[in-house]
Amino acid sequence: MALLFVAPAMAQDDAHDPNAKKILDKVQKTTQSYQTLRASFDWTLENKAEKTKDTKNGFMFLKGGKYKLILAGTEMFSDGTTLWTYSKDANEITISEVVEDEDNIISNPTKIFDLYQKGFKYALKGEEQ
Repeated sequence: MALLFVAPAMAQDDAHDPNAKKILDKVQKTTQSYQTLRASFDWTLENKAEKTKDTKNGFMFLKGGKYKLILAGTEMFSDGTTLWTYSKDANEITISEVVEDEDNIISNPTKIFDLYQKGFKYALKGEEQ
């Protein structure tokens, strides 16, 4: 298993490690070949100015244009046309139309596997078995 580091790019320079790109490209190609996909992930929000860092665990289930995301007490379900958002804390459901936005992970969660291609630095930080 390879360990990768992906971070938002502040400037486009030598921030693209070719070895890391090979791994990321393979992951993207593999995940796009699946008819269904279940993944767990960590979502970290870091505010360097206030020196805070918050990490949440999430789960994603994909099948064609349909998906379910679970993150921070919120569950989102979509059939590709409608988005149902359930907030457990408020015990409230919000129903809205899916807004097609190629860069929005919520309207198209399969984009999580190719985020590295737009505005992110990536580097291989090591390998382990």
